[in-house]
Amino acid sequence: MARTFKILMPYLFKQYLRSNRYVAPFLFYLVFIAFTYSQKPLYVMTAYMFSCIFTYCFSAWLMYSLASSEELVQQQLIILHVEKENYYYIGKIVFILMLVILFSTLAVFYPIAGGFFIRKVYALDVFGALLSHWVIGLLGISTAILFDQRLINSGKLRLLYLVGVLIVSIIQVPLSMHYSFVKWLTIVFPPAYLIISRFGLIDVMSFSSFYKLMADLIIAIAYSMILIFLSLKFMRNKKF
Repeated sequence: MARTFKILMPYLFKQYLRSNRYVAPFLFYLVFIAFTYSQKPLYVMTAYMFSCIFTYCFSAWLMYSLASSEELVQQQLIILHVEKENYYYIGKIVFILMLVILFSTLAVFYPIAGGFFIRKVYALDVFGALLSHWVIGLLGISTAILFDQRLINSGKLRLLYLVGVLIVSIIQVPLSMHYSFVKWLTIVFPPAYLIISRFGLIDVMSFSSFYKLMADLIIAIAYSMILIFLSLKFMRNKKF
């Protein structure tokens, strides 16, 4: 598997760089950071809540754009080269996750370095924020891979479905508060709202709130693994 990743990572980097499809999501993320921290002081957890939302959308967008940057013939050739189809798709997930970890880590530390917060930021605040950004990034990636061009031919439909799922998964809590029946319909959607709403309930990251956040993150990781497993199964069953 290590040999496969040595082949895949340079290929994915060069392929993605040539496609220019990374420009829009990266600009989106940089503009968000500039806009969010254009005024100070900011509440720590509120700022991190919004950056979690944008990281979730950013990661899904990156995965979607990477999948759209390759022709099906290219995919066939690289799968033949690496010999195992699953490794190819897992490699794409790892590649995007590394980008998400890099940029979300910058998003967590940038306001601290710039002194944008209204209070002192503690180590538990930072640790909880980092884990939350990485996990919600994984959740966004695993959601987007279900809308691969091999599974849904129409590019417009893929994008429409993905955007719809992202929006509903973010606003599940207010939706269920106004429409009780929605609670049962949204249970199948990614649990991004667990992480987002948790930050909305915290002022300072205590050990108690940290443990509750960890429980939410474990649920999100488990859900991500299920989505990845399903997507790999669907890909194997779907012929080129």
